[in-house]
Amino acid sequence: MNKKGFTLIELMVVMAIIAILSAIIFPIMATAREQTEKSTCMNNMRQIGMALDMFHSDNKVYPSGLAPEPEYDAKGNIIPFEEAVGNLLQSDYVQNYTIFHCPTDDRFEDTKSIVHAKYSKNNVTIEKDVYTYSSYDVYLNSDETSTTTKNFTTYTDSTAVLCYLKEWQKKNSKGKIPDEDDYPRQLKWKNSPSNTVVCFCFNHADYPFSSNQTEYPTKGATLVLFLDGHVDVYVDTKQVAGAMFTIEPNHYEK
Repeated sequence: MNKKGFTLIELMVVMAIIAILSAIIFPIMATAREQTEKSTCMNNMRQIGMALDMFHSDNKVYPSGLAPEPEYDAKGNIIPFEEAVGNLLQSDYVQNYTIFHCPTDDRFEDTKSIVHAKYSKNNVTIEKDVYTYSSYDVYLNSDETSTTTKNFTTYTDSTAVLCYLKEWQKKNSKGKIPDEDDYPRQLKWKNSPSNTVVCFCFNHADYPFSSNQTEYPTKGATLVLFLDGHVDVYVDTKQVAGAMFTIEPNHYEK
């Protein structure tokens, strides 16, 4: 009795078809996933914008940060992000702590890690510890240098970017303003203009945290939340990974 089966050529043809289909489908699925994550991120930022407006209505000022500053218990253990209280997480301005985390940022899903971030420009110096979970408060260029102490991890990154700045520019010693048009666009004022930048998210660039500028140039896709509550997407094809971390609020125009 003759047994029928696939010939070697037929198997090779089937495998070739599968390979071709995979090459077509996988990139499409990846693109669809990124678009979904970007939409979620934009929705997170819009909710933060509404919470910020409520905070300002109640307190007549904007908070020093979006998420709470790191809190510790009596034994020096860090209180997880979801249990911390402060800024927009107080008084029910925000119902769910997860809106502070960009879904694309899968490096810092741990709610018990912090980083010491610094902004020093335009006669303004701000240094503070920030929960790495809060994607719209801070962005880390690297996740490689870390120290585990007690129950939490501290990341060391000299290029960590504060993505929310209440103040980013002051007059110099002679009373001059580097950019008079952008000077009012700061959250430190009682009545900041509607085109003031609230925060931004770097996590949607092609290689958002690469330091290899030659091999991995980034498109610099950045989501930006403005004070009037709308979110814009900025794409700068001339930016490279190392350069994008010099961005400050006056880089963006409404």
